[in-house]
Amino acid sequence: SLCLPLTVSNRTEQSGVWAVSMPGVDTPQQVALQAGQSTVLYSTVHAEVEGEQTLCWKAVGTHGGDAVESRVNVRFPAPLLREIHHARLQPGDTLSPAAVVSAELRGGKVEAVVSANPLQYLSPYIEAACEYRHGCTEQRASGLLPWLLYDTLAPLHPAVGGVSPADAALRVQTGIEELFERQNEDGGLSTWADDNSSSFWVSAHAAMVFSMAQELGYTLPQEPWAALCRYLQHKWDVENRQHCSPALHYAVGRALGNTAMQDAALRSAVGQKRYESNAFKTPYSACVAESMRTLHALQNPQLEPTAEWQKRLQTLSAYTGCHSAQDAAWVFVAVQEYLRRVPQQQYHAELTLENGRVLSVGLEPVAVEADSLCCTQGCAYATVRARAVPRKLPATAVSDKGLHVTRTYEKRAANGTWVPATEFCVGDEVRITVNKNAVPNDPQSPFI
Repeated sequence: SLCLPLTVSNRTEQSGVWAVSMPGVDTPQQVALQAGQSTVLYSTVHAEVEGEQTLCWKAVGTHGGDAVESRVNVRFPAPLLREIHHARLQPGDTLSPAAVVSAELRGGKVEAVVSANPLQYLSPYIEAACEYRHGCTEQRASGLLPWLLYDTLAPLHPAVGGVSPADAALRVQTGIEELFERQNEDGGLSTWADDNSSSFWVSAHAAMVFSMAQELGYTLPQEPWAALCRYLQHKWDVENRQHCSPALHYAVGRALGNTAMQDAALRSAVGQKRYESNAFKTPYSACVAESMRTLHALQNPQLEPTAEWQKRLQTLSAYTGCHSAQDAAWVFVAVQEYLRRVPQQQYHAELTLENGRVLSVGLEPVAVEADSLCCTQGCAYATVRARAVPRKLPATAVSDKGLHVTRTYEKRAANGTWVPATEFCVGDEVRITVNKNAVPNDPQSPFI
């Protein structure tokens, strides 16, 4: 049940009466309004299913009327259980979508999409990077990567392919020029446009992107680029060398064209088991770590067969729920190496469903409603999404362990003071005070 407010305003110069028809109300409600006066009515709407609901409101009166259509997105009123599974299918491989999800979700909704696109799993990273509009140097530099890799990504993703080659090149060149405007006298780059202090990590991350641009044929301003490289070399030699994360180590090595540094950084990432920031606050997430491991595997094919590279790409997809600019940037670095080293394939695959129907797929994901599918030709990539309403499981309520939460609701009165209240209108200023008592023997009890 949704209680929805409706504001009715008399924009005429005369008073009048209007009959207002609202969803969930059987008979129209009579409203008398003076000229220029407004009021708020409430309608209780009952939704039976999830999804977008279209509601119609209508007012008819002595001085004309109006009708409004509004849309409300109705969702399940409690957290849903969700799972995402990925599979790479080669000829002879069979997938049963319902079988791969956990038992708790099999009674819910299970959806599967399949394509011949090797980057299907990483689509959220690509889409997020294409939409970066933030102002910090690290995010601006990361946002250049989909356009830097335009020739490779355009055939594989519409967010990139929807831009012309000339526009993509212009975005890269303009972005490089704008980022170099943030260079300080010491050669380093500042985090923000109006900041005069250089950041080692930000400078290294941007320089890594610049070096990729240079490798792909873009022109860098000669002296500013040389000054940036001198800054990175100095910082590496004198100050933070022993405190660098593998990600910073690699970024500096790539900017300086030092393959030994890059190799050492990748070996360090493979052997390191902790990914939190180090003493110098150099971000190093699990996604970045896995991207570096993928890069290491690609550059050392004798260590891992091609199938392992695919598994690592699938592992990267597990982090798409929090795709930060830095995470996306490192995924692009790994993907560039993957697409460079793995032979280009014909992006086409065929699958046989359990009813014998043959399904042909290309780069665009296709929804599949089948209990099982078998790849018969090419290489197919499947994504299975499941969601279900959580069942009531036996558990001791937190309140039974001593947790007690109280909430006090107040609204600001005309004289500016706060007064307790249980009913509120649109436009009221409301204050909610939440108090939690200490749980005995559990000072760290979670509180949402």
